[in-house]
Amino acid sequence: MPEAPPDSAELPEPVPEDAAEVARIRMWNRFYKIAVIWMIGWVGLILEKMLKLDSVVDGLREGFMKRAFVALLLLVVTLPLGWLGARIGSREKWRRWRLWFTFALPALYVLAVVAWALHGRYFPEGRFKRDTGVEFPREGRMERCVFDDGYGFFDEWGRTYDFTCPAAETDRMVEEMKLKRESWSYVWPTPPPPSSGWTSYDTWNGIGAHGGISVVFQADGSHTKVHILCYGGY
Repeated sequence: MPEAPPDSAELPEPVPEDAAEVARIRMWNRFYKIAVIWMIGWVGLILEKMLKLDSVVDGLREGFMKRAFVALLLLVVTLPLGWLGARIGSREKWRRWRLWFTFALPALYVLAVVAWALHGRYFPEGRFKRDTGVEFPREGRMERCVFDDGYGFFDEWGRTYDFTCPAAETDRMVEEMKLKRESWSYVWPTPPPPSSGWTSYDTWNGIGAHGGISVVFQADGSHTKVHILCYGGY
C-alpha cells in the first residue's frame, strides 16, 4: 500500500540558502520589469521628440539623454499601470499572458503620448489658435511647425510655425493679435526667417491672446510667407 503523506509537522524546514535564492530571483524580476517599463517610456518619449521637432536627427540628439531622465519621472504613472496590468494578468484564464499585461498598459499610455504629438504634427491649427489667439488662415498651407519643449515634459518652451497664406490674411492676423511693428528685422530670441525667397521681411511682436504667450511674427516682402515664434506662457 502507498505510504500516507507525511504530516505537515514532519516536513523539513526550508533551507535558508533556497529562501535567499528565491528572494534574489524575485528582486531581479522586479528590477527587470521596472527597467523594461522605463525603456518603453524612454523610447516613446524619443519618438515624441522626433515628431515635435520635425526631425529624426534632432529628435534623437535631444531625446536620447534628456528623455532618459524624463522617463524616470514618467514611472510615477507607468509603474502603477504595470502593477494594474500584472493584477489583471494574474487571473487564472490570463495567467499565461501576465507578463504581456504588465507591459501592455504602460505601453498604451506612452503610445497615447506619441499619438498626441502625431496629431499636433498633422493638425497644428488648434495649437496655433491657443498660442496666437487667432484662427489659422483658411487658405493657409503649413510648411513646418516645431514644438520645442527643452528639458521639460509638459512645459513647451517655444513653438515655431512656417506657412504661406494670402497677404490679406497676414495683415488680418497682425491686426487681430494687436502686434507692434519693429523698425529692425531681428528680434531676440528668434533667428532670422528662412532665407529662401526672402529678399526682405517685416517683423512684429507682442503678447498673444492667451496665457501671456510672447509672439514674434515675421513676413516676407510680399506678406505671403509667414514665420511665427511663440514662447513662454502655459
